[in-house]
Amino acid sequence: MTSISSGYAIPVAPKQATGATLLSYYHFAGEYRGSGNWLNGDHVRLATVSLESRRNIDQLLFLWNEASTESAMRRDLVISNMLGAGLDSRIAEKAADAKLTLTDLRHKPAKELRTHFADHEVKAIVDSVKRKPFEDAVVLELIDKCDWACCLCWNLDNRVPIIIHHMREHSISADDSYDNLVVLCLNHHAIAHSKWEISQAPATPEYIRNRKKEFEIAIAAFKEGKRAAPGREGDGSTPETQSDVQSLKRIGEFMNRPAMFRRMEQEGNMRDFQAEMTNVIRALSIGKLETRQGDRLGEVKPILSFSNPQWRDRLVLLRNEIDNLRMRLEIAIRDGDLHISPAGDFYCFNNRDLPHEIDDMKRASAALLNSVLIQAGLPEIRGPEPSH
Repeated sequence: MTSISSGYAIPVAPKQATGATLLSYYHFAGEYRGSGNWLNGDHVRLATVSLESRRNIDQLLFLWNEASTESAMRRDLVISNMLGAGLDSRIAEKAADAKLTLTDLRHKPAKELRTHFADHEVKAIVDSVKRKPFEDAVVLELIDKCDWACCLCWNLDNRVPIIIHHMREHSISADDSYDNLVVLCLNHHAIAHSKWEISQAPATPEYIRNRKKEFEIAIAAFKEGKRAAPGREGDGSTPETQSDVQSLKRIGEFMNRPAMFRRMEQEGNMRDFQAEMTNVIRALSIGKLETRQGDRLGEVKPILSFSNPQWRDRLVLLRNEIDNLRMRLEIAIRDGDLHISPAGDFYCFNNRDLPHEIDDMKRASAALLNSVLIQAGLPEIRGPEPSH
């Protein structure tokens, strides 16, 4: 456990966790699925920290995430440079782990390279020095449009080593253009170079070219949130097979509830309202849709699993806004601005501005979600009507 000022505590995130994962721990620790694993943490004591301390922690996490992102981008650039030199990603990742650049590989003697690489890898590195590297812009476009995956594997979950392949042999075409290059895994790269005397090769240039085009279209739709990831196609009944749009539709239906659009002065049970806000945060954080009675309604993709980055960022802001709303009520109870009976059916506002403040926060949350729903072509949700 790591303590950060004012008695506020957050769980220690896994070593490989990103800033986004740590942010999820901060907002809803205890049950969050990230990177395919269930991560368990201790309960976060949200009610004991001031809003100012929350802002300080938000800033700390933002800076931590920025640094992590910058480091990952530098590593990706090193690897892409090596792919452009004709090396496969397995060698490139080994080099990146050893803090070696492409220039280092080209200038170090073979004996020194063997301290980090196997003999066949050293040979590949030595051979790469003789080649003219691909243009950086071409390599980056290839990687972006295929998302670091082999178009013949058609599976973003199958993260195996990759290499850039000439569809028409370079010795014949001397063509290093984007249209003649494709990202393949090492297995399919070997198949593409195989010589078949009896029957036609299973990975002809024409077949690879068509598959590349289809894969790029699928990846583009996935990044826009319009389809599930290649390799996860299904009926959308599970989070893994859902597109962002499918998950958003269920989130919109889940949040279009009286707790969101009823004015606070009309709320029937304040304890139930608090439980509703916790359920909304749980739905956004880990994808579990539940009623205030605990009945399971289904599952959606956790917001950090969304493939559309703009939607993902807005949904993170939405979760933060709902969390701030819940926190505002906790502070009001602690400061005596709101009294609630144990059952929650009787409550009294000692601060006449508080219900209007909460209603404004609910309207802001609804507007934030609606900005995403509109882009996805989905129905909007309601916020509280202004009081008269």
